Amino acid sequence: MILHDEALTADLYGKVFHIVHGHGLATDSRAYRILLWIFRNRFIRLLYSSIHPGFSVALGQRWSRDSRLGKGYSHQFKGEENESLFTYAKEVLSKQPIDCFVFGHRHLALDYTLKEGGRIVILGNWFNEPCYLEWDGKEIKLTDFSYH
Repeated sequence: MILHDEALTADLYGKVFHIVHGHGLATDSRAYRILLWIFRNRFIRLLYSSIHPGFSVALGQRWSRDSRLGKGYSHQFKGEENESLFTYAKEVLSKQPIDCFVFGHRHLALDYTLKEGGRIVILGNWFNEPCYLEWDGKEIKLTDFSYH
């Protein structure tokens, strides 16, 4: 298994995919970028992993829940102009042709074709919208995992 911390652009059977988790893209928030640095810091992750999972998992879940509730986070699509992942995709498209962007992070299952060309697939989340992307060399399909 290869873990990619940055975006991966790959030609897979004639389609160009741009795959990236999605956190921190197209944001100007200095606080959010500092938070990402903390989460990615090896020493801090080592310290966190030394805490008993019963406490650390509960802490992480509570922080995540409170963070979303405090910011009025919505799982609803806010429109092409108001989604940071769409802004990011359009920036990438202005530099190179991409057939399909694959994102996580947004916790919204969505398959959307941009006016500029290119397609955005957001994979939802495993708790509320368990989806995965199928690519058989001909068709790209966002599939609901709960029906298989």
